[in-house]
Amino acid sequence: MEQTLENLFIEENPKRMIGDKAYDSDGLDGHILQQYETKIIAPHRKKENNRHKMVED
Repeated sequence: MEQTLENLFIEENPKRMIGDKAYDSDGLDGHILQQYETKIIAPHRKKENNRHKMVED
């Protein structure tokens, strides 16, 4: 994702980027938001112990 943001053909970074389940990471979300002011939108990974927990982005 960083490589994509570094090589954009537009002048401003996008406000949001869509990724697959591999991009569901709080650390990555925070880094990309802080560094590029871009929010990552990705589906949550299935976690056995969080199966019934509702999470809102």
